[in-house]
Amino acid sequence: MGKVMAYWRELVGGEVEWDKAVYESESETADRNWCLGFMMREDKSWPPCFDYKSTKDLTDTLELYF
Repeated sequence: MGKVMAYWRELVGGEVEWDKAVYESESETADRNWCLGFMMREDKSWPPCFDYKSTKDLTDTLELYF
């Protein structure tokens, strides 16, 4: 997450806040997002850099989204 936050800081030219409560709320109610992610994985709809052999890339992607 450090790389992502650094990127956003550079984009906005200052500090970026992260709200843990929002993350936890999104993460706890993410059944539909997980379902869509697995459907996209099954259809091979992710970019070429995506690893279809495990669920790590899907987990990383959704955690970043949350």
